[in-house]
Amino acid sequence: MLTAGNSVRADACWSLDFSPKVQSSIEDDVAHPKSVRAPNSWKERVMEEERLAALKPLGFRYEFPSIEKIIFGEPASKAVASEVEKRGKRRILVLTSSSLRQSELVFSVASALGNSHCATYARISAGSPRSEIVAAAAVAREVSADLLIAIGGGSVVDAAKLIQLCVWEGVVGDEELDRYRGDALRNLRPRADAIRTIAVPTTLSAAEFASLGGSYNPATGRKEPFDHPLFVPVAVVADPAALAQSPEQLIVSTGVRTIDHCVERFCSNRAQAYSDALAVGALKVLLRHLIEVHQKRAAPEAYGQLQLASWMSMNAVNAGVPVGASHAIGRVLGAVAGVPHGQTSAVLLPSVLAWNEGDVVAANRQRQLLREVGIEGELPQVIGDCIAALDQPRRLSSVGVRKDQFAKIAQDSMIMLQHPSVSGNLRRVRSEADVLAILEGAW
Repeated sequence: MLTAGNSVRADACWSLDFSPKVQSSIEDDVAHPKSVRAPNSWKERVMEEERLAALKPLGFRYEFPSIEKIIFGEPASKAVASEVEKRGKRRILVLTSSSLRQSELVFSVASALGNSHCATYARISAGSPRSEIVAAAAVAREVSADLLIAIGGGSVVDAAKLIQLCVWEGVVGDEELDRYRGDALRNLRPRADAIRTIAVPTTLSAAEFASLGGSYNPATGRKEPFDHPLFVPVAVVADPAALAQSPEQLIVSTGVRTIDHCVERFCSNRAQAYSDALAVGALKVLLRHLIEVHQKRAAPEAYGQLQLASWMSMNAVNAGVPVGASHAIGRVLGAVAGVPHGQTSAVLLPSVLAWNEGDVVAANRQRQLLREVGIEGELPQVIGDCIAALDQPRRLSSVGVRKDQFAKIAQDSMIMLQHPSVSGNLRRVRSEADVLAILEGAW
């Protein structure tokens, strides 16, 4: 169900309701678009035909996420208070970062909750470390919280996912999270009244639209993935003012991450017409409005447009469209070298795209994306120029990555690439040597 005032605009107040009573099914088979560049040789033609035949899906399944509602354009304090009241919740724990603790946004939401606000945990840091998740879960149990409000970027939202798990299962130690990997977590069936989250995003990370969350494990030195259908928030409140209050560099860097979502989903080995339309539409919005934010000339409605693009960039994950090597290696960079996600995309995506040019099908697909967006050139250069125009770092050396870390990054990346969510690279990454080639290209 989609409701709005007199028209549907990005700056209007409207919401999408995905509760069971209004869900509909997707039944159309969607074909993979064919390549439009003629191969240069007979061998290339044969290779391309074989690859396209193998990759063309006969159909796909769209799994509706457990997000019941997405609210665009309303003040966060009003929307959150309304949702809490409708759900009959009375013990609310607010989760945020230390940088947002004293913000007007957090204060207004907490004030709107009134007596329902029982505590605030404001110590969540980059990477959502396990120790902070376990500590926040202890607070949730202590105050008998029945709902979490996650106010912040990807780290805060990811932390909320794992905090839910700890409350559901009574986890009290970091190492206990090791039990909830793979099938053990996928097969978990929480109680009907299990604690859930309402998210108020302040960046363009789009973590609030994904069931996959991650947490840094100091024992392994990796940010490890955890995935459960109920990790997505029960509601998302996308208030443009909440995004606009964030530092410009944070908006832009997470916006580059969203560009990465669009590019790697369009170029995925499981892409289809549905995911293509979302990726192209979102990418056009991002390329237009991120530069306005960077140059401090963005109109208020631009922030709402960017939030829509963030949602669009992630929706195809529910249709089984994975991302690729930029995301996989980027997750490892964050854990090994402490590089924020937005910056991992800035330094890695152009190099991954350049490496992909060594494969006929991947190269054609990348050119097709530019044609769909209406830009001339080669995709690695276009994305690199965009990142430069946004004054984002373009080299691994400029974000503190050392060459003596390359071997571990390559090793851990090969492990990460086995996860289904990042298995979409059209040019298959077969070895640590392939990862090292990408890293050298980004150095």
